[in-house]
Amino acid sequence: MRIFTLFFIMFFSIYTYSQDLKYHKLLDLGSDLENATHYYCTGSDLGTLRTNLNGVKLEVGKVYLADLGYGLTYYKVILAWDDNNDSGDEVFSPGTITQVNLSCSSLSWKYHKLIRLGSITSAKSKICSGNITGLQFKVNIYIEEPLIKNKVYRLDIGDGVVQYYYVDLRSYTKGDPDYEVFSSSFNNSPISISCDTDGDGVPDSQDNCPNQAGPSSNNGCPLPSTYDLKFDTNKTEVYVPNKGYIKLDNLTSNDYFEIGNSSGIYLRNITVKNVGGQISPNTSINLYLSTDDELNRELDPRLPENAITLYNIQPGASRTVSNIQDIQAVDIPSNVPLNNYYLFLSIDLVYNDENFSDNTISINNVQFTSYRSPRLEKSLVQGEGFADTVEFKVETIHIFDFSGNLIEEKKLYSESDRKSLIENLPSGMYIFKHEDGSSEKIAK
Repeated sequence: MRIFTLFFIMFFSIYTYSQDLKYHKLLDLGSDLENATHYYCTGSDLGTLRTNLNGVKLEVGKVYLADLGYGLTYYKVILAWDDNNDSGDEVFSPGTITQVNLSCSSLSWKYHKLIRLGSITSAKSKICSGNITGLQFKVNIYIEEPLIKNKVYRLDIGDGVVQYYYVDLRSYTKGDPDYEVFSSSFNNSPISISCDTDGDGVPDSQDNCPNQAGPSSNNGCPLPSTYDLKFDTNKTEVYVPNKGYIKLDNLTSNDYFEIGNSSGIYLRNITVKNVGGQISPNTSINLYLSTDDELNRELDPRLPENAITLYNIQPGASRTVSNIQDIQAVDIPSNVPLNNYYLFLSIDLVYNDENFSDNTISINNVQFTSYRSPRLEKSLVQGEGFADTVEFKVETIHIFDFSGNLIEEKKLYSESDRKSLIENLPSGMYIFKHEDGSSEKIAK
């Protein structure tokens, strides 16, 4: 009984050791070298073989010549495990497996099917209209890389006539041709054909509206039928105490302003763009104070002393009011009480929602006071709940302490994200660095 048990254990151990199965997934490239090269270089194949190989693990991405039960065949390895798998088709004990280096850029005859387009004018007309017709020719070209499919070439295929041809089909193998030609006899770089379907002078490759004429300044799309004025908040600046002039795009909830002291509030480089299709009339930029984030032009007090003349602007052009706009207590109407306000800049005179998209911007944390008060803690709101205002710029900011140490990296999607981030910071001094390279100091 002991002898039988010992023999069984020895037999089992030998059997286990002899079966070192490794699972592979292989692409069948065929038995012919030329065809295998074609399949390899074009990313195609004849099928997939799943197999467990005994004692062999092939390298993924390589090509091998082996007989795995179907005769000598070229296989590309796309998966190889150290263990076996039940999904393997067969279990083989392969004989000789030879790694093969297939080159996609070696000089050889490569088969092409070409469509003759004719002259350059005819070629451009056919390519741009999508009506690619003409005599077809089968050509073997002695070349390293086949010509690029769907491209146009200027060549003599061997009939003595230089014409423009469209590559309808290409292969890495030699075929049954009408002509054979060496690549050294022509320029094997494709011809660039620029199409302008709508004839607006903007190439289709750069035209966001290829079937509708429009200027290049509007990416080839037609301009609106009327003028459309909007503030350029990337250029318009406001003076922030202890910081200097800050672009409106970069204002934060810690920025505040006071009207009622010698400093006042300063705006400069107020810039307006005409993104419409007609010249705008002469108009004006008026300033209003509002206790909420919605401008009511009938009820909210206007600052008549601070109105800014805005002359007409050509379509696609901008106009900048370069002088500094100084707003002080004497500019505030006498019936306006001391309070915290939103300061609105609004392009008025000819106002309707159809003609103006972003013709109003707002700045919060403006305090009208007769004395210097402590810093306001109320958050800056740029038109939350107001449609015609500055759109928040989504960006990733980097937060550093004043020693230059990176504290946090945060992507902000809205002004509320910014406020929440600042509220959750521990007390201290911080530097926010923006994607455009600018920075700002934050005190908590």
